[in-house]
Amino acid sequence: MNIRLVTEINKSFDFVSAHFDRKLFRFLLPPESVAKLIRYDGSSTGDVVHIQFKLPWSADWISQITSTRVNAEVFEFVDIGIKLPYGLREWEHQHLVEKRSNDLTLIVDNMNFKTCCRVMDWLYYPILFMVFYPRKAQYKTFFDKMIHP
Repeated sequence: MNIRLVTEINKSFDFVSAHFDRKLFRFLLPPESVAKLIRYDGSSTGDVVHIQFKLPWSADWISQITSTRVNAEVFEFVDIGIKLPYGLREWEHQHLVEKRSNDLTLIVDNMNFKTCCRVMDWLYYPILFMVFYPRKAQYKTFFDKMIHP
Protein backbone atom coordinates (compact mmCIF):
# COMPACT_ATOMS: atom_id res chain seq x y z
CA MET A 1 0.00 0.00 0.00
CA ASN A 2 1.09 3.56 -0.56
CA ILE A 3 0.89 6.69 1.56
CA ARG A 4 2.04 9.90 -0.12
CA LEU A 5 2.23 13.22 1.70
CA VAL A 6 3.26 16.47 0.03
CA THR A 7 4.15 19.58 2.03
CA GLU A 8 4.93 23.04 0.66
CA ILE A 9 7.63 24.94 2.54
CA ASN A 10 8.10 28.66 1.85
CA LYS A 11 11.88 28.51 2.05
CA SER A 12 14.58 27.97 -0.54
CA PHE A 13 15.56 24.49 -1.62
CA ASP A 14 19.14 25.02 -0.44
CA PHE A 15 17.91 26.03 3.02
CA VAL A 16 15.46 23.13 3.40
CA SER A 17 17.81 20.45 2.08
CA ALA A 18 20.66 21.72 4.30
CA HIS A 19 18.45 21.31 7.38
CA PHE A 20 17.11 17.87 6.51
CA ASP A 21 19.24 16.40 9.29
CA ARG A 22 19.34 14.85 12.77
CA LYS A 23 17.76 17.94 14.36
CA LEU A 24 14.75 17.71 12.02
CA PHE A 25 14.50 13.95 12.53
CA ARG A 26 14.39 14.39 16.32
CA PHE A 27 11.73 17.10 15.89
CA LEU A 28 9.56 14.68 13.88
CA LEU A 29 9.75 11.87 16.45
CA PRO A 30 7.00 11.35 18.99
CA PRO A 31 7.85 12.22 22.63
CA GLU A 32 10.55 10.08 24.25
CA SER A 33 7.88 8.42 26.39
CA VAL A 34 6.60 6.88 23.12
CA ALA A 35 9.74 6.49 20.99
CA LYS A 36 13.47 6.79 21.60
CA LEU A 37 16.10 7.43 18.94
CA ILE A 38 18.78 4.78 19.39
CA ARG A 39 20.85 5.44 16.26
CA TYR A 40 20.85 8.03 13.49
CA ASP A 41 23.71 7.86 11.01
CA GLY A 42 22.28 10.33 8.50
CA SER A 43 20.76 10.13 5.03
CA SER A 44 23.60 8.74 2.93
CA THR A 45 23.53 5.33 1.30
CA GLY A 46 24.31 2.68 3.92
CA ASP A 47 23.32 4.83 6.92
CA VAL A 48 21.09 3.27 9.58
CA VAL A 49 18.27 4.73 11.68
CA HIS A 50 17.05 2.83 14.75
CA ILE A 51 13.98 3.88 16.73
CA GLN A 52 12.75 2.00 19.78
CA PHE A 53 9.03 2.35 20.40
CA LYS A 54 7.62 1.99 23.90
CA LEU A 55 3.93 2.42 23.07
CA PRO A 56 1.55 0.86 22.22
CA TRP A 57 4.05 -1.97 22.81
CA SER A 58 7.83 -2.29 22.81
CA ALA A 59 9.20 -2.61 19.29
CA ASP A 60 12.29 -1.74 17.26
CA TRP A 61 12.17 -0.07 13.88
CA ILE A 62 15.47 -0.22 12.04
CA SER A 63 15.82 1.20 8.55
CA GLN A 64 18.77 1.48 6.20
CA ILE A 65 19.29 4.12 3.54
CA THR A 66 19.53 2.29 0.21
CA SER A 67 19.95 5.21 -2.17
CA THR A 68 20.66 8.93 -2.16
CA ARG A 69 20.39 11.49 -4.95
CA VAL A 70 21.48 15.11 -4.69
CA ASN A 71 21.62 17.82 -7.33
CA ALA A 72 20.72 21.52 -7.68
CA GLU A 73 16.96 20.84 -7.60
CA VAL A 74 16.46 17.50 -5.79
CA PHE A 75 17.57 15.93 -2.54
CA GLU A 76 16.26 12.41 -2.19
CA PHE A 77 16.98 9.35 -0.13
CA VAL A 78 15.18 6.05 0.30
CA ASP A 79 15.12 3.88 3.39
CA ILE A 80 13.93 0.31 3.69
CA GLY A 81 12.90 -1.49 6.85
CA ILE A 82 15.38 -4.04 8.14
CA LYS A 83 13.58 -4.74 11.42
CA LEU A 84 9.97 -3.61 11.65
CA PRO A 85 7.30 -3.45 14.35
CA TYR A 86 4.85 -6.34 14.63
CA GLY A 87 2.68 -6.81 11.57
CA LEU A 88 4.79 -4.91 9.05
CA ARG A 89 6.63 -7.14 6.61
CA GLU A 90 7.98 -4.57 4.14
CA TRP A 91 8.68 -0.85 4.35
CA GLU A 92 10.12 1.59 1.82
CA HIS A 93 10.13 5.35 2.41
CA GLN A 94 11.21 7.83 -0.23
CA HIS A 95 12.10 11.23 1.21
CA LEU A 96 12.10 13.85 -1.53
CA VAL A 97 12.98 17.53 -1.20
CA GLU A 98 12.30 19.32 -4.49
CA LYS A 99 12.92 22.88 -5.62
CA ARG A 100 9.82 24.54 -7.07
CA SER A 101 10.98 28.16 -7.15
CA ASN A 102 13.52 30.36 -5.36
CA ASP A 103 11.36 30.45 -2.23
CA LEU A 104 9.17 27.35 -2.51
CA THR A 105 10.27 23.80 -1.76
CA LEU A 106 8.22 20.61 -1.72
CA ILE A 107 8.81 17.85 0.79
CA VAL A 108 7.35 14.54 -0.34
CA ASP A 109 7.06 11.49 1.90
CA ASN A 110 6.24 8.53 -0.31
CA MET A 111 5.81 5.36 1.75
CA ASN A 112 5.07 1.82 0.60
CA PHE A 113 4.36 -0.98 3.03
CA LYS A 114 3.08 -4.55 3.22
CA THR A 115 1.78 -6.72 6.01
CA CYS A 116 0.92 -10.41 5.88
CA CYS A 117 -2.12 -9.90 3.61
CA ARG A 118 -4.19 -7.30 1.79
CA VAL A 119 -6.83 -7.14 4.54
CA MET A 120 -4.16 -6.31 7.13
CA ASP A 121 -2.70 -3.70 4.74
CA TRP A 122 -6.08 -1.95 4.78
CA LEU A 123 -6.20 -2.15 8.60
CA TYR A 124 -2.69 -0.75 8.98
CA TYR A 125 -3.23 2.05 6.44
CA PRO A 126 -5.22 4.44 8.70
CA ILE A 127 -2.83 3.83 11.60
CA LEU A 128 0.27 4.61 9.55
CA PHE A 129 -1.46 7.53 7.86
CA MET A 130 -2.30 9.06 11.27
CA VAL A 131 1.27 8.50 12.45
CA PHE A 132 2.83 10.27 9.46
CA TYR A 133 0.20 12.92 8.58
CA PRO A 134 1.29 15.27 11.41
CA ARG A 135 4.63 15.63 9.62
CA LYS A 136 3.00 18.12 7.27
CA ALA A 137 2.43 20.57 10.14
CA GLN A 138 5.70 19.59 11.83
CA TYR A 139 7.73 20.41 8.72
CA LYS A 140 6.05 23.82 8.46
CA THR A 141 6.61 24.56 12.15
CA PHE A 142 10.23 23.44 12.06
CA PHE A 143 11.16 25.49 9.01
CA ASP A 144 9.04 28.54 9.95
CA LYS A 145 10.92 28.82 13.26
CA MET A 146 14.29 28.78 11.53
CA ILE A 147 15.80 32.03 10.38
CA HIS A 148 16.48 31.99 6.67
CA PRO A 149 19.66 33.82 5.67
